[in-house]
Amino acid sequence: MKTCSKCDKLLPNTSKYFYFARGGKLMASCKSCQNNRVPAKKKPIPVEGYKFCSLCKIELPRTSYFFHRKTNEKDGFNCQCKKCVGQYYILNKDRIDQQQSDYRIKNREKIKRYFHKNKELLNKKALKYYQKNSVFLLNNKKIQSRSLYAFNGVHTERLSKYEKVHKNQKGLLEVCCAYCGRRFVPTYDQVIRRLRSCEADYGHGSNRFYCNNSQDGDGCRESCPTFNQDKYPKGFKVATSREVSPEFRQIVLERDDYTCQKCHKTLDDTTLHVHHIKGAIQDKMQSNDIDNAITLCKLCHKEVHSKPGCSYYDYRQKECA
Repeated sequence: MKTCSKCDKLLPNTSKYFYFARGGKLMASCKSCQNNRVPAKKKPIPVEGYKFCSLCKIELPRTSYFFHRKTNEKDGFNCQCKKCVGQYYILNKDRIDQQQSDYRIKNREKIKRYFHKNKELLNKKALKYYQKNSVFLLNNKKIQSRSLYAFNGVHTERLSKYEKVHKNQKGLLEVCCAYCGRRFVPTYDQVIRRLRSCEADYGHGSNRFYCNNSQDGDGCRESCPTFNQDKYPKGFKVATSREVSPEFRQIVLERDDYTCQKCHKTLDDTTLHVHHIKGAIQDKMQSNDIDNAITLCKLCHKEVHSKPGCSYYDYRQKECA
């Protein structure tokens, strides 16, 4: 004898009263209960171009505005709509953040290798996104606080020791470009990198602020002679010019009529350099003195620094001319 799991009737344990299940055993419920079972509801078929959310059961257009993209799905979109995913994240925020933090700590080397391998591709995607959504990013206050640095940020007082800081009408921090002097709003990453270079000597270079805009079409970073330059870079040659500041260079060249003062070659004939008569290392007070500078061509500049004690590496001689 066997008791049915649904109607609780005591029936003979035979195939006359019970169906066979998978594996050859008799089912727990009797045949009459199985025959009276309510059939399962069939999934509704959405209209072409639409999709049902698996949580809220609402039919929505199958676009990236309502659903997140997911390559594993057949149609390329997630089965839950964005609204349901957002509500789920709010209810389980602490647990999700902890899982993500544990994953980053556990797979730190794997993440580094991935970003190093796909650095150019990720930079192109980020640049394309910011160009496409520039208006939205500037008008959105939440994104603005993350991408552009607010004046009342915790690092503003520290940055004021090294840079001239200003506050614009939107309450954002403004700094001056290191090359053209134009004011602009830096990003959070730019502020952090500049502070690390100034205070902790962390990272490569001084990480100065550049607006990357200029009237001639080239960026300020590309126009600045000191950007991304080492003191003695790879391939450094003795005859290479030790470039002075752009303003000082233009004043000296204009004074000498863009002509070498030794061989009298002009700018159309050769490359012109600005040379310090008294070494800038020995007398730093005269490093930007016009009377201490002279215009020379590349060959004459090389000849001057070929004198004993007047090379680029040893300035034992006070005057070289």
